[in-house]
Amino acid sequence: MQINLMGLIFETPCVVVHLYSPWRASALENKLFENIRQIPGVTMEQTHDSLVIPIRDLKTWKIALEACVRSLKGWQEDADLGLERRFWYWHFEGDVDADGYDHTGESASLWVLLSAVLERAEVSQEISKIEPIEFENFCFQIQGERPGK
Repeated sequence: MQINLMGLIFETPCVVVHLYSPWRASALENKLFENIRQIPGVTMEQTHDSLVIPIRDLKTWKIALEACVRSLKGWQEDADLGLERRFWYWHFEGDVDADGYDHTGESASLWVLLSAVLERAEVSQEISKIEPIEFENFCFQIQGERPGK
């Protein structure tokens, strides 16, 4: 399947949505995962400490990405008017050795993570407080081709 993520095109057999430690994840991370879980035809798998949704078709990927962006824009608009501004962004991570395997011995994958910034105005001052947020429990895994397949 050929996916488009913010203008970047990836050829992948599967995009896997992960929610690690749902009981510790933020409400926003749980909401993002739940929005994807409710897409018709999606199946969720559960491990001992995480929830996983494999996405293998382009239509489902587009709906899942749109659901996430819609929720994130809603979160951004929920900021206290005049006192707070919210920004969010995707960032990419990957680790591979010279042979194309990650630190766990799996084939290379690209991880799409979510981060945010809260900018809060101090009522008594003109100075803003900037607070970075790393959403560590929700991510997309863009899988590479598996050897022998």
